[in-house]
Amino acid sequence: MRLSNKEYNDLKKFIYEYPTKYEMGFIHSEQLDVIQKLKEKYKSFNEDKYNKAQNGITCVMSEDGFVIYHSDVFNSAVCAIENRGLNLEEWD
Repeated sequence: MRLSNKEYNDLKKFIYEYPTKYEMGFIHSEQLDVIQKLKEKYKSFNEDKYNKAQNGITCVMSEDGFVIYHSDVFNSAVCAIENRGLNLEEWD
């Protein structure tokens, strides 16, 4: 499934406006919530593609563990929905 421009922008808004404990991004439990919500909305969501897209990303540590940047969660979600890997423009 390829996201339409509207779906892409809606997903971006959802990820970037998602209420996170840390301003810089998502802790693990927040990512799990996002994944669950996206699985309910997009039946094509491939969690393996989501996880593979997070290999090699940059993150920060907090008292709650790794904090994953919004951009990485967004790119991972796009890959999971479209059932693909990261392209060169998405790689950080």
